[in-house]
Formats: sequence, structure tokens, C-alpha cells
Amino acid sequence: MEDINKILDEFFNTWKDDTNSRYLSWEHCYKFFKSNKIKILKDENLLDLASLNLAFYLASWGMYRGSSNLLWNDYKIHKTLIKNLLEKCDNLYKTNVQFDDIKPAYDEIKKYYGEHNITPTDTLITKVLMGIFGCVPAYDNFFKKGLSKHKITQRFNKSSYKKLQNLSDKIYKKNFPNNYPPMRLIDAYFWWIGGGKKAHQKHSAKKHKAIDTK
Repeated sequence: MEDINKILDEFFNTWKDDTNSRYLSWEHCYKFFKSNKIKILKDENLLDLASLNLAFYLASWGMYRGSSNLLWNDYKIHKTLIKNLLEKCDNLYKTNVQFDDIKPAYDEIKKYYGEHNITPTDTLITKVLMGIFGCVPAYDNFFKKGLSKHKITQRFNKSSYKKLQNLSDKIYKKNFPNNYPPMRLIDAYFWWIGGGKKAHQKHSAKKHKAIDTK
């Protein structure tokens, strides 16, 4: 088994000096929601800004590609969903969140997007939960490939979440940014070993080549 702390060190060190890294898109979104979770429900302008933050983070993390019906909506599509989640599921900001705490929020997202002709995939639902609450890893292709290396089911369910919780206990959290909840660290680990590292290296090579040809 790979050393999770060593892998996370590698992940953070590869972009620590990049002040405009796409990895920061999640940080901006999560910090905004966590800092304003109560105010958003009382201020229409903040709710609008919250929707914009969520939309940009989702776009940065690949959810506005041509195959997604999100592409055909502006950022305001998320406003009612955000309001519903913050009203009903604010307990997801607590420590030691359990699967049964998350399931109502998961179902709320699935129902909302389904009613708006947006396919509520595991990937989309978990990325929304990650962006707003930081309580669930984002179940995208790289993350799921990482899970397969640990023989953990690639579906978001009670069994897989418990295994991820157990694995998070092995993380030396004091070594990493204190604004990163345990499931964001778990997300980074599996994403990196599942293909994120290779994708990052490929992007870096292209970026350096472009700079060299100027």
C-alpha cells in the first residue's frame, strides 16, 4: 500500500508556488460557503455570489463539458439548490460526518438536478457536496481508478465511505493545510494515484514547452 502522507506531500508540493492553480478553485468555493453559510440564506446578493462560486468551481473541475446539460444553463441554476442544502443540511459542516448525515443532501441534489433536466451522476453530486461542504470526495474517473487500486467500490455508498473514513485516520493532518477537511485530503490522494499525477505532469510539460517557444 502506498504511503498516503508521502503521496499527499507530493501532490501539494507540485503546485504550492502556483498562485493561480486550478486546484485552488475548490479552496475558493469551499472557503466562501463555510465562511458565509448563514449569511447566504439572508442576503440575495450573497446567494447569487455563492451560485457563481459553485458554478466556476464545477467548471474548473470539468463539469461544464459539452456532454453535460449544465453547459446549457447559466450559473443561477444552482441558487435554489444551494438554499435548500444550507437550510436542510448545515450539519455537514460538523466534524466526523457520517454517511447517514450525507444521504439526505445527496438525495436533494439528485432530485433537484433531475427536475431540471441535468443528469445527476455520482460525479456531479459528489463534486457539489465537496465544493459546498467538503464532506465527500469527488467521484470522478481518476478518483475511482485510485479506489480500484485499494479494492474499494467505485460507487458512493455506506461501505465505501466507511473505508475512506478509516483511511483518513492514517493522515497526519497537521502536515497539510488546516482548511482542508479529511475528505478533501482523501480526494486528493486517490485522484493523484488514479491518474491525476500523470495529467498534471502532461499539463506541466505543455506549459513549459509553450514558455520555452516564446
